[in-house]
Amino acid sequence: MELIYIWINRSKNGFITSQGFNFYGEHQFTLQIAPDAHQYTLSYKDMSPQVGSTLYDNGCIRNITALVGENGSGKTTLLKCIYANQCLPRHNGDKPGYEKMYEEEYETDKKILVYRFGKNMEIYHNLEPDKLDNKTPFSAHSMNEVEFDKREQLLNILEQQTIIYLSNSMYTSDFNGYQTHGMVNKISLTADSLKTIAGNFYRKTVQYPRGLIENNYFNNLQALLIKNKSVQDFQQICDILYYHNLCSNRLETSYVSKVCKDLYVNFKSVIRLIEKIDGYTNIAQDGIKSDNLNIVRLSEKAKEFLRWCSNIPIEIRRNACATLYLNLIFEMYYCWDNITIEKFYINALSDFTATIETIIECYKTQPENNPEQAAYYTNGFHEINEMLEILQECEKIYSDVPVEDLAHRFDKVVSYNSNRQTYLRFCSFIDSLTRSNSSVLLKYINIDNLYMSSGERAYQNFFSWLNLLPFFDEFIEGQSIRIRDSILLLIDEIDLYMHPEWQRKSVAILFDELSRQYLGKEIQIIISTHSPLVLSDIPKQNTIYLRAQNRKCNLVDNESRSQTFGTNIHTLLNDAFFMRSTMGEYAQEKIKRASVSLRVIR
Repeated sequence: MELIYIWINRSKNGFITSQGFNFYGEHQFTLQIAPDAHQYTLSYKDMSPQVGSTLYDNGCIRNITALVGENGSGKTTLLKCIYANQCLPRHNGDKPGYEKMYEEEYETDKKILVYRFGKNMEIYHNLEPDKLDNKTPFSAHSMNEVEFDKREQLLNILEQQTIIYLSNSMYTSDFNGYQTHGMVNKISLTADSLKTIAGNFYRKTVQYPRGLIENNYFNNLQALLIKNKSVQDFQQICDILYYHNLCSNRLETSYVSKVCKDLYVNFKSVIRLIEKIDGYTNIAQDGIKSDNLNIVRLSEKAKEFLRWCSNIPIEIRRNACATLYLNLIFEMYYCWDNITIEKFYINALSDFTATIETIIECYKTQPENNPEQAAYYTNGFHEINEMLEILQECEKIYSDVPVEDLAHRFDKVVSYNSNRQTYLRFCSFIDSLTRSNSSVLLKYINIDNLYMSSGERAYQNFFSWLNLLPFFDEFIEGQSIRIRDSILLLIDEIDLYMHPEWQRKSVAILFDELSRQYLGKEIQIIISTHSPLVLSDIPKQNTIYLRAQNRKCNLVDNESRSQTFGTNIHTLLNDAFFMRSTMGEYAQEKIKRASVSLRVIR
């Protein structure tokens, strides 16, 4: 299923008005509108064979289209219209006073869509009945003319493609999360929309209930802990999942960005996490007064717990996995009544095992015990034991301050170069936890050195986010949802933050990554770009040229442009990007003035 043509009556911002866009040069659809707007005539011209018609049709990639134009020419607006991609029937509301609102909505929703299914093409539209004069050899389906059941069938057909919007831009807040109907229909992967996905992921890891939330200590504590989780915390996990993907295939790949081969692994303290939340600062200090009984209980439990911890030898407390054991003990101590910790003594790391097992068994004997909570912490205990086993093979990070100093670093270094098998096992273990029904460990894990340049970060974001989607339902609240076999991938400003050499390789590496990550799928790609290096991988027949004129988006006939595929960047800058000069404006003015001065002197 491929989107071949879209006609947009009006975008939400009004910048695109009555414009049609052909995505492949071999298919040319044209819409003529009568002056009184009472008739729309759709015609078609077969332009094949064209360069590009079979250029990309291999593996899972079906084709790629580029949108180019000056800033403000409508590239992002067009991608948003494609992402929305609704072709809903006209709303004939019967509420008095809402007629104008319904009419405005319809003018924005009015569209014509042409899809290719294998060798066949079908036209879908929501124009008024009898308004479309179809002069093409393809069948046309009107959403406003069919019976309800038939309309539902047509809408279901249009939902047989998962649309993915991908951007590293910080200005995409109007794209939010994902939409599903049993399968993923639309998903935006941006720095802003990742908040929704991250929140759902952490709700799953703590077994936070959906729907009506019971007011109990367990749910209250988990709500606090996941409230503290940030997009950056989730991105760490995304990076490790992507490294696992690379390792499972080949780490020495054509991928050009940074791969962190030394991972500095530590775990955050549960009480320190809670104290970062507004209203919970200094929760473990004396003098906390509140009308909120949960805060009062949390404060008392935290103070008692820290007093107990102070008796544990510092060299044990400074072990990376000891933080996890202590976090687990605190959670159970806070959530469960009739649990005492004063009788337990920790003089070695191995003492945690007996302590935790005793607490869990004691809880199971209580009449009010919750088997799900007991299972959650039992599984968490097993997670920590496996992580301890993995990290025992790793060196501790060098720290030049004494062990009793709070600034002392006790991270473990999971190194690909020093111990490849442990690195692979660590990445595989994190991957398995994200796919499990719950996890204690993932709430607390912190990898300190996943810092990158803006270009490296942007590049890795692309592929770490895309890597999530083939198993989307495994890390989002346990929902049974999958991406579809047909995918429309929209990438806004693919070259953003990239060095020219990365721009030059970006399309080739994108194809390689998608073919590896989306085996068995069919992917259509539409990108926007300001890079002539990117555009030299796209033929002009697959290029849509946009210019802003009279505060509207206007198409430039690509037949008037030079060929782009395999063309050098100087030709592309002048022709495809409408540049008046390839020299910096400041330098150009200085040289011009110097030239004039020399002529005067002579």
